[in-house]
Amino acid sequence: MAYILVAEDDEDSMLLLSQILISLGHQVKAVRNGAEALVSMNVRRPDIIFSDILMPEMDGYELCREVQASESLRSIPFVFYTATYETSDDEALALDLGGAEFIRKGRDAANLLGIIDETVTRMLTHWKPLAEKPRHSTDKLAMRHEQTVSRKLAKKNVELKIERNAHKRSLELLEAVFAATKSAMVVISGDGKVVVWNDAATNIFGYEKLEAVGKNVHDLVAPPFYTQKIQRGLRQFAASGEGPILGPTNELIARRKDGSVFPSSFDVGSFSHDNEWYAVAMVRDVSERKKLLAQKAEAEGRVKTALINTLKSIAQTLEDRDGLSSRHQSRVAILCLEIAKAMELPEEMVDGIRLGAAIHDIGTLFVPSDILSYPGKLAPEKFDVIKEHPRIGFDLVKDAPFPWPIAEMILQHHERLDGSGYPDGLKGNNIVLEARILAVADTVEAMCSDRCYRPAPGVDAAIKYITKYSGIKFDTNVVDACARVMNDKTFDFDASY
Repeated sequence: MAYILVAEDDEDSMLLLSQILISLGHQVKAVRNGAEALVSMNVRRPDIIFSDILMPEMDGYELCREVQASESLRSIPFVFYTATYETSDDEALALDLGGAEFIRKGRDAANLLGIIDETVTRMLTHWKPLAEKPRHSTDKLAMRHEQTVSRKLAKKNVELKIERNAHKRSLELLEAVFAATKSAMVVISGDGKVVVWNDAATNIFGYEKLEAVGKNVHDLVAPPFYTQKIQRGLRQFAASGEGPILGPTNELIARRKDGSVFPSSFDVGSFSHDNEWYAVAMVRDVSERKKLLAQKAEAEGRVKTALINTLKSIAQTLEDRDGLSSRHQSRVAILCLEIAKAMELPEEMVDGIRLGAAIHDIGTLFVPSDILSYPGKLAPEKFDVIKEHPRIGFDLVKDAPFPWPIAEMILQHHERLDGSGYPDGLKGNNIVLEARILAVADTVEAMCSDRCYRPAPGVDAAIKYITKYSGIKFDTNVVDACARVMNDKTFDFDASY
């Protein structure tokens, strides 16, 4: 095991090199520049020196010159380890000064561990001190050193100037973005203090930038009833950078400087800097949007009410016309409603199923009464006329702005899963769920009611029939739900729908 001195001002490079050497079984002392390296060598003489070149106070070239000037230190192998000085001239100067090896950080990164391991082994076993090599003129080396350092510093100054200009430009663009955005952009420290406050935040909340920065953001913009939740959230955020409002868009009540409150929408992200968590919030006043949404909902409600009243009027017209089957549609609607509830479908969907069922036979308005009320089995050509009523009904309502698929329910209520239905012979999931529910309810109600051409087979026969064809003609889930409803003694076909 060797005792190795590392002189490196870059924290990441120092840690990387130190960890590599330690993993190879060596003891490491790390310092940040040549001056600290000389002090360390006076305390304990290292077996090998690894040194960067560009460092503050004393660079690597000067450190090497100092080592070579010392009789007690000259025999220590000196390895240059650099990212800035990478040319052949830089390497030549390093070796002429007495360097034993020259490693380029960037170029040799892929094989760095192997290179360092091989270098240390060679330094410990085969390296010969500079005293046994030809010496170059000290004055000439000093001149080359100064020229090289001057050239690098000049290049570095240009790079820094370019970097500063780019940084300045980035800051200007960032400030322009902050100023131009219509959303409040607020950066908050882990203890809840405002760090950044843009013009839009002033417009939304009423506080000027100087009034807000450094203040607790929640004291400025949060209503009092959020206090306890905020305190819990801040403790969690300061510790972990996580919190209940991070990530998804939130809508909460916010408070202006004048004390008035308003609905706000905001997105919150987080970042860590110098081991402290910060939150970035984008806040919008959604008062106007809420108002417009409320107006839209009110208008849609009026349209929906008008549509429902129209549907009921149509349904009543059909029932007034149909004789023995006058209650068929309302009874089917009642059963559809209960089946949909039993299937735990969304309330809005349940409403659509109930209303569509109430007019599912609207197309029969254009079927001659003598065919509808014929007391016996219909001839094929007359049954073909009846089979057109779903398509007629579809054409009657297809352009109405219903928020539900009522036209499809009407068109498909005689379709069957196996394709044996009409008018289009649809199969499986090509039939909308609402129509699959209507198909079962329509069949069951028809078998539970007397018709001019036959008495009612009854509830048991109806359940037996749909169960027999469950998964074949009828949707299994719908059949199961219908059977549960029909077996419930409280079900009433003549209830209000």
